[in-house]
This record gives sequence, C-alpha cells and structure tokens, in this order.
Amino acid sequence: MSRSKTVNYFCYLIVCACLICASALTTQINKIETISLCELNEIKDLFCEFFVNDVFSYSLFGDKPLSIYRRVLSADPIEKDMTPTQLDNYCLNIFEPCCKPFSILRKQWQVWCHNKKNFVFKNYLILQNLFCGKLYILFINKKAFLNVVNENLALFQKIIDPQLSADNLLFALNEEKDNLFDLIHSNQILFGILLGFGKHNPTLFQQRENLINALGKNLQKSDLLKKKIEILNRKLQPFHPHDSCLLSSINRVCFSADPTNYETIELRKKYDELNLKINKIYSQEDWFEQIILKLTTDYTDN
Repeated sequence: MSRSKTVNYFCYLIVCACLICASALTTQINKIETISLCELNEIKDLFCEFFVNDVFSYSLFGDKPLSIYRRVLSADPIEKDMTPTQLDNYCLNIFEPCCKPFSILRKQWQVWCHNKKNFVFKNYLILQNLFCGKLYILFINKKAFLNVVNENLALFQKIIDPQLSADNLLFALNEEKDNLFDLIHSNQILFGILLGFGKHNPTLFQQRENLINALGKNLQKSDLLKKKIEILNRKLQPFHPHDSCLLSSINRVCFSADPTNYETIELRKKYDELNLKINKIYSQEDWFEQIILKLTTDYTDN
C-alpha cells in the first residue's frame, strides 16, 4: 500500500465516522501525513505485535481496563530482554522462539515514541513503565480503567491511600514517573482487577502469595502452609480450556482462574465473544486503519 493510499484511507475512515469534528480531524489528518511511509510501516508492524499477536485489542475493542505487552524490553539494550511468565500466569506458546527479534521491537518502539505526537488518542493511552530495569509497555482504556477503579474504590483506598481517586491513579500512570507495581503497592488483587481478571481470581492469587511469603518465615507450620498452597494451586486452572500451543490461542486473554466461579464463567464468555470480534477485524485487509480509527475518534463506548 502506498503512503498516499494509506493516508487517504485513514482520512476516509475518520471523516465518515466523525463528520461532526471537522477541525480536530483536519489536525489529525495533517499530522498523519507528516509520517514517512517507512516509519508508518514500522508503526503498523508494531501495532500488529501489540494488537493482533497480543491482547491490547481487548482493551481497544472491549472493556479490559489495562493490558500489558508480555514481552519485556530491557532498559539497557546491552542486557537480555525477556518474556516474564508472571504477567500472563500461563504457559508460553511454542511460537515464542519465532517471535520478532527484540532488536526490531526496540527500533519500532523508538519509531512510535518519535511519532506518537502525531496521533491524538481520545480514550486510550500507550505508556512505557520502567520497573527493575525492565521496560513494560502498557495499554489503557481510560473509561474502563476509571470505571473499574471507582467500582472498587474502597479497596484501592484501603491498600494505597484513603484519599486516592481513580483520576489521580490514572494521572500518576500517565506521568510515567512511577511504575504501576509501586503505585498499587504490588498488590495482586488490585493488579488483577486492573487487568480485567475480576476480583475473585486475583484474591486467590493474593492469598497464595501471602501463604508463600509466610512459608519462608514460619517453618513450624510449613506442612500446613504447603497444603493450603497446594489447594489454591489446584483451584487455579487455565482460564481457557484450550491448547496454548495453537495459533488461534496466541492473542487470547490468559491467566489462571477458578473455573467453577460465576465471575470466571462470565469473564470467559465475554472474552470469547470479544475474541471472535477481534479475529474478524484482523482477517480484513484494513485492520490497521480500523485500529487507528478506534484510537483517534471521540467515541468511548466499547
């Protein structure tokens, strides 16, 4: 696709959707036109990694408040990059060795950082979060983020700060000065809620983490603690009853969950329906334009 054709198609999609916002659209279109074809292709490849091969689309086309790209870049290019299992709490798929080299990802991320000023997102944030020398890429649906924090505000205030507001937490993340894990005091319940895993399953994760921490401090009760940990390990099963090695499973929302819990059943139904919607979008030639359209329009209903 030529640069002129790509830009014209962006314009066509946006104008058709938002004729009522002519001045803002003109600004957005003019900014896109300043991006070179080479850099636009780099951004498209990066977005393919984030939205097609990973789970950002569940926050873009659905109401998942927060998504974190599971491949983590080192803040120091000399150090080894990694894919931490603690982010998805699920086994890695067999395609991981075939994934895009980190050197290419880092270059494409730099291209995006250079050009992100040319994209005005209305309801979404793509942020970098530095934690323990590692660079995490976050994607936030602002409306869903604020909603879920407000729905659980008493819990967030109890763990973080009695004066906390949803807007303040989002603002702190957007500033990119403090990392997410420190902001939520490394609490598994808050982390899971923000990731769209519900409240029940993250509570089980926190209980297990508390038991593991207690195990190292109380050797006299080690047998009892190990039994409790094993009970939780048996209860927490893969969220989807599918093979993680299948190509169709790569971009699924994956975490360990209590399969019999009502909340888990409802979440599975919701994410399965979203998966069908997302895969249909990405089977179309204009998937990139659809992503840009969704990101840059004023509509925030998911």
